Amino acid sequence: MSKTALYNKKNKEQLLKDLKEEKFNRITVSFYKYTLLNNLEKLRDTLYEDWATLKILGRIYIANEGINAQISMPD
Repeated sequence: MSKTALYNKKNKEQLLKDLKEEKFNRITVSFYKYTLLNNLEKLRDTLYEDWATLKILGRIYIANEGINAQISMPD
């Protein structure tokens, strides 16, 4: 797994431009799950890289106690 670009490097204007150019609709999904999580750095990196390839955007909070996410994804 690469350690580069595991954070948003675009400003608001660039992100809005990218969204307007998309050729698909998005849906919004919110969820949380209380569960014991381990190895948070590896989980964070895996989620970031895998979900980026699926064009999932949003905020995902992970902690030892679980996950909380508000995301936008292709319909």
